[in-house]
Amino acid sequence: MLLLCCITKEVSMEQDLKFALAIVAITFTVLIGFGVIAITH
Repeated sequence: MLLLCCITKEVSMEQDLKFALAIVAITFTVLIGFGVIAITH
């Protein structure tokens, strides 16, 4: 039971990490996109 608890905790942490990385990637993409638009216009 304890092992199962540890596994689910690790999986949720991994999902949180992926979610955080996705947010960072989207933010950078948006910022770079705006930067390119600002430079080209």
